[in-house]
Amino acid sequence: MKQWTALQTYLALGNLLSAAGELEIDTCPIEGFEAEAYNKILGLTEKSYTTSVLAAIGYRSSEDKTQHAAKVRKDRADLFENID
Repeated sequence: MKQWTALQTYLALGNLLSAAGELEIDTCPIEGFEAEAYNKILGLTEKSYTTSVLAAIGYRSSEDKTQHAAKVRKDRADLFENID
């Protein structure tokens, strides 16, 4: 149940990322962190909660020199294969 519940947070994360994008707010989902440390800092352990995923959210700095740089994308033929 704990594993299933942790994976369900990704549904909410997807909605968060989409909603923020519509509002032109930058986001970055984060894994590979020490959940126990976050649980302690946020006081989650005492409430029987645990951290499963993080998301950094905020507005891009106007001083970010790369924000208007052209995006590099792979060709669709290299990314997708049609299966008939």
